Amino acid sequence: MTQPLLALHDLSLQVGGRTLLKEINLIISQGEKVALVGANGAGKSSLLKVIAGLLPHYTGSIKLEGGEVKALTPSERARMVSMVPQRLPFVPRFTVREFLELSGVSDMDLIEPTVRNLVDRHLPDLSGGELQRVVLVGAVAQRARLVLLDEPTAHLDPTGRSEVERIVQRYHHEKSISYILVTHDISLATRLAERVVMLRQGAVVWDGAVSAPELPSLLQEVYGSSFTKVPHPITGESLIIPG
Repeated sequence: MTQPLLALHDLSLQVGGRTLLKEINLIISQGEKVALVGANGAGKSSLLKVIAGLLPHYTGSIKLEGGEVKALTPSERARMVSMVPQRLPFVPRFTVREFLELSGVSDMDLIEPTVRNLVDRHLPDLSGGELQRVVLVGAVAQRARLVLLDEPTAHLDPTGRSEVERIVQRYHHEKSISYILVTHDISLATRLAERVVMLRQGAVVWDGAVSAPELPSLLQEVYGSSFTKVPHPITGESLIIPG
C-alpha cells in the first residue's frame, strides 16, 4: 500500500484555552488537489499552520510521508511542505531574484515568465498580484511535495486572481504537486480542486468530491446562504456559485 503524503490522526489544537481544531482525521495522497472551505473561524488557516509546523502544540498526529511533523527539522519540513499566506507578515527589501534564490531557484530562465520579468525589482515595490506570484513560485521552488495556499487570491484584482490560478494549475500539471487551497471563493474551489473538505467549528463535517450532487446543499448549511450548480458558459464544466 502506498504511503500517503499527509496523514492526520485525531488532530486537535487548543490556544489560550480555546479549541481551534477537534479530532481531525484526514489523508491526502500525492498529486491530490483539495479545497478547504468553511465559514470564518472554522479553523481553516489554523489547520494549514499546524500542518506547516507553525503551531506545534497540537495533540494527535500529523505525518508527512510517514514522518511526524514535530520530529522533523525545519529544513526537512521545508522539503516536504511549503505555505503561501494571504499576505507576508513582513516584506524584506530583497530583490525578486534574491528572494527566489533563497527559496531554491537556481535558473531564473526556467521560472514563470510573468515572474521572470520582475527579478530586478524589490519585493516592497511590487503590486499585490505580483508579490503573490513571486511567493507562489518561491514556494514551489522549495521542491516541496505539498503546497498550502491560504486564500491566495483574496486581495487581488481579476487579472491577479487569474494569473495565480494559472500558475497553480501549471505547477500541478508539470510537477505533480499536491495542494490544499483555503478559499471562500467556491467557484475557485471547484475550478482548482477535485476534492472538498468542509470545516465547521474546528471539525471536519464533510469530505468528498467537487462533483458530489449534495455539495451545494452542504455549503448552504455551513455558510447560511444558498448555492447553485451552473455550467461554465465557455467550457461547460460545472461551477458552484452563491445564489
